[in-house]
Amino acid sequence: MFDALAGLDKLALQISHPVQWASCLASCVEACVSAFFELGPGHALADMAAGSYPGMTARSFDDFRSLQGVRAWLQRVTADG
Repeated sequence: MFDALAGLDKLALQISHPVQWASCLASCVEACVSAFFELGPGHALADMAAGSYPGMTARSFDDFRSLQGVRAWLQRVTADG
């Protein structure tokens, strides 16, 4: 069931408590992730990941023209890991 008031509270918390993206990336690398995939919108987080860890594969949903392209890429990077 959709609860607009609870949604507003969650949104307010997300805006008022920024994510420490550099720390998130470092934790992912320490956990031996094989790739970063940003669901979007845009590609800013994937660009930051690629810039911070050039050897790490980082893509955004927006990089692909179709869902089939996303699936194919995900299958490749998960098979390599």
